[in-house]
Amino acid sequence: MGLGDMTRSGVLAAVKECQYLGRENFRRRYGFGRAMAYELVLDENRYDSKAIAGVAHLYSVGDLLPADGFSGGARTVAHRLRALGFTVEDGTALTYGPQQVPPQLVLQPRGGARDRGPQNFARSVRQGIPIADIKDVLGGHADALATLYPDGIVRLWGSTPTTRVNNEKAKALRNRRVGDDVLFYAENHFIARARILHLFNSLPVAQAVWGTDEDDATWEHIMALGDIEEFPTRVPAAPVLQSLNVPAPLRSLTLRSAEDYRRVVQHFPQSRQPATAPPPATFPDASSGLTSAELLDRIGSLNTHRHPGNRAPSRHQPLALLWAVSRIAAGKPRLAPWSCFRAEVSPLLAEFGLSGSKVTPEYPFWHLKGSDLWEVHGIESDASSMPQPGDFNKVQPVAGLTHAAAELLQNPLTRLEAVTKLYSTWSRPREWCIDGHSVISF
Repeated sequence: MGLGDMTRSGVLAAVKECQYLGRENFRRRYGFGRAMAYELVLDENRYDSKAIAGVAHLYSVGDLLPADGFSGGARTVAHRLRALGFTVEDGTALTYGPQQVPPQLVLQPRGGARDRGPQNFARSVRQGIPIADIKDVLGGHADALATLYPDGIVRLWGSTPTTRVNNEKAKALRNRRVGDDVLFYAENHFIARARILHLFNSLPVAQAVWGTDEDDATWEHIMALGDIEEFPTRVPAAPVLQSLNVPAPLRSLTLRSAEDYRRVVQHFPQSRQPATAPPPATFPDASSGLTSAELLDRIGSLNTHRHPGNRAPSRHQPLALLWAVSRIAAGKPRLAPWSCFRAEVSPLLAEFGLSGSKVTPEYPFWHLKGSDLWEVHGIESDASSMPQPGDFNKVQPVAGLTHAAAELLQNPLTRLEAVTKLYSTWSRPREWCIDGHSVISF
C-alpha cells in the first residue's frame, strides 16, 4: 500500500485532526517534521503535506505511512494531493513565522429578554467571568484560559446544541475556528464584535455561567472571546445580511467565509484587532470538555429509528457504536473508510439487528453524527437527509468516533461503562452475546 491508496476523504479527516491538535502537536504525535518543500493549502490554512498524507493513509486504509515511508519524497506527495483535488504550494520561499489566517465571520444573535440575552451578554461578555468562580468545572481548560486571560477574567459566549447536522447552526458550530471574528446581533442591528481565542464544549461550565433555558438546555458550545468592541453607533444589519445572503432577521448562529467578510467589512467601524488572525493557540493538556458522564448520556439518548412492526428502537446505531468502541480497545484508528465500516458492521446488523430490519450500514454511518460522538469526512449533503447510498461507494467517506470520545474510551473503565450502557439501553444483554461472550471482544 502507498500514496495511491490515499483518498480525498482521508485527507479531509487528517486535516480536521490537525486543526484539533494544532500543527505542531499533530506532527509530534505522528512523528513528522515541518514541511520544508510543499504545503497543503485548504480554506486559507497551511498544513505540512507529508504529515497530512501519512495520517490520511491511516484513515484511508488503516496503516500510517511514517515519515521515512514515502518513496519519491515530497514531490510525489504533492502530486498525489493535487490529483485528489487539493492545492499544494511550494513552501520553501515562505518565512516560518506565526501563521497568518484571515478571520472568518461568525454572526451571533445575542438573544432577547426571554432568553436572558441582554443579561448574559452584560455579565459573561462585557463584564466577564472570574476564572476562579468556575475553576472547579473547567477541567483541562483551566490552564488554557489562565494563559489567555492573565487578569483572571474570561469572556464567554455559548450556543445550545442542535439535533440537525446540516443546518446553518450545525455548520457554524463545526467549522468556526480560533481567530474568527464574532459579530453580535440584536434588534436588527450589529452591536459588537470580538475575536475567538478558544473553543470548547462543556455542559458543566455552561450551567455554571448561564444556567438553563426554559427547555432545560444550556449553551454548552462555548467561545472564549478577546476584548469586546461595542460599536458607538449600532450598525444596521439589513444591508450586511443581504450581501451575505442571510435571511433577516438573524435567528441562528451563522458562519461566512473570510472572503465574504472582506465584502462587508466596510459596514463596520475599523477593528482594533490585528488585520489578520493570530495562529490558533494549542494547549496539549486541554480536553475537549466532553466528560465520561456526558459520553454515557449521549450513548443512552441516541436518536434511533423506530421499527414499524413493533415500535422498538433500531439497533443499527448502538451496534455501530459497539463496533467503534471495539476498535479503540484493539488499538485501531478511530476513523475508518466506508468500505471497512460496511464490511465489518453489516454482519453485526444482520445477526443482532431487530428481526425483520434491513441491513443498511449507511444509516448509522451517517446518522450517528447527531450523537455528537461521531464525525464523517469527505461527503456533504445540503439537506438534513442522508446522501444516496451510491455516493458512499463512489466517494469512500471516512467516519468514526470524535477525537474527544475516542480519548475518553482509551480508559478501560470508561469502555466498560460505555458497553454496559449500550447493552442495558438498547438490548437485553443475552441478545448480543454468543455462548456467553460479547458480540465484540473488548
